[in-house]
Amino acid sequence: MYGRLIMISSLKPKLIGILLFAFSIFFIILQTVFLFFIPENWSLLGKPLSWWALAVPVYLIVVLFWLIILWIGWILIMEKRIPTSE
Repeated sequence: MYGRLIMISSLKPKLIGILLFAFSIFFIILQTVFLFFIPENWSLLGKPLSWWALAVPVYLIVVLFWLIILWIGWILIMEKRIPTSE
């Protein structure tokens, strides 16, 4: 019974890590597509400079947020449990 509890408890952080990692990749790609490729008549100079001044920092903040979540997910995936003697 105790062996099964250890197996379940070590699986949970890895599963959470995999989900965080996958969602982070998905949202980074989604944010990039929605920000840069959705507008019709794509042109770098087609948008006013005020739009770029707002869009680029917001994009970087969002990507930084998802990269931090991705990093946390990666740490949870790669976590190695050290067996404790009880």
